[in-house]
Amino acid sequence: MRYDQMSAFIVMDIVREAAKYPNAIHFEIGQPDLPPSDNVKAALQDAVTQNQFSYTESLGLKALREKIADYYDRTYQVNINPNRILLTPAPAAHF
Repeated sequence: MRYDQMSAFIVMDIVREAAKYPNAIHFEIGQPDLPPSDNVKAALQDAVTQNQFSYTESLGLKALREKIADYYDRTYQVNINPNRILLTPAPAAHF
């Protein structure tokens, strides 16, 4: 494909639009504009020290899915199999 026939990468349009909002928290290109908490930093450092830095399974972290299922059971008395819970990022908002 020739350069002059290429369209702009839409995420850059989203970044420009989001820049218009002073209180926006930016997640549109996977780079949050907030620093991680001290707990997240410590967990990351611990994971690297233990050589735990692989991709998660496609449904998302099993322990988190189990906690979500437990939450629904305790809060709403709804029994959900954690294997029926899928964790995924939300799609970007359309402007």
